Amino acid sequence: MNTNENLHNSDEIDLRDLVLSIWEGRWFISLFVVAAMLLGVVFMFLTSDRFKAEVKITPISALHFDAYRELNSLDFISVGRDSLLTRFIEQVEDSDMVYDVFRQHMEQGERTDEEYEEFLINRVQELVIENLTDPEVENSPVIYQITYSGRDDERFRSIIEQILSTANRRVWTDLNQLFTRQINTIETNQAYELRNLENSIESRRVLYNKNLEARLAFLKEQSTIAHTLGLKHNAISGDMVSLGAASLAAIEKETPEYFRGYTAIDKEIELLSSRKNDEAFIPGVPELRMKINEIHRDTRIERIKLAMEASPLSDESSFYAATYDLKKMEVKSQFSKVLVLALAIILGGMLGVFALAIRNILRSDH
Repeated sequence: MNTNENLHNSDEIDLRDLVLSIWEGRWFISLFVVAAMLLGVVFMFLTSDRFKAEVKITPISALHFDAYRELNSLDFISVGRDSLLTRFIEQVEDSDMVYDVFRQHMEQGERTDEEYEEFLINRVQELVIENLTDPEVENSPVIYQITYSGRDDERFRSIIEQILSTANRRVWTDLNQLFTRQINTIETNQAYELRNLENSIESRRVLYNKNLEARLAFLKEQSTIAHTLGLKHNAISGDMVSLGAASLAAIEKETPEYFRGYTAIDKEIELLSSRKNDEAFIPGVPELRMKINEIHRDTRIERIKLAMEASPLSDESSFYAATYDLKKMEVKSQFSKVLVLALAIILGGMLGVFALAIRNILRSDH
């Protein structure tokens, strides 16, 4: 029982001694606190131009997107709000483009030494793009944020403005080039299809002419035979033949052509030789001509071009791939002055107490 009381009294004495020791050395500790505060002030002075800036980037407004309605209705290449934003962010994330912008705005931009190149690369790496969209929330708005920690916020404003405007221009250029390539593809496909149809017609015409030439030669030969035999009229289906229709057809099929008589044969030769528009008699050609006319009457490309001219794609000054407002850009000091001073006081006090304890130990040894 006495042992516990002695330990308890010993703790009270040690704690009281510690408090008395700190109180007696309060001016000694204050020196460390003041020194730490001075260092904190110097730190804030040296880093006073360090800042952190944030810019929010969101999809274009529904009103601006409505300008693409006619173009999207053509089922050509759809332009979506999210797809425009994605293309925009891809351009902003292009480190080469960002590097070029920083080089244009940094002092001594003509330098090419390795040290300066590393300096520029570090500036580029300080630019961070974050996706703030909440994937767990359905239909969560798509929001990106550009954060930059650096010096000279006014210069940064001009840098970020050029980066965003350059990204916007690149998206506009890429989309125009994409549409141009797609239109050229359609025109090329149509040209190939027209050429194939014309080639098919020409092939059928060549085959028809060869068959016609062979038919005329054969008919002239049969006409000569009929004239020689004096067969003016059909010798099979005349009045001398009294057969059924089926039997007569079978006989005519197996009978030489000259039995038709030279009157009918010569008339056929005359008709075949007098044909001027032979396409009407070539199998499949009228249908091919209809397909050619359909291609020529196709107004899809004209409609696409008109829709593009009516959309923001026709004018870069009216085109926006994303929404951002540099006037609302938040620029704030990277370090809190209150926090720096608070930490300086705490650290100075801790160092002062530690130094005081060491001093007391050294004195007690002597």
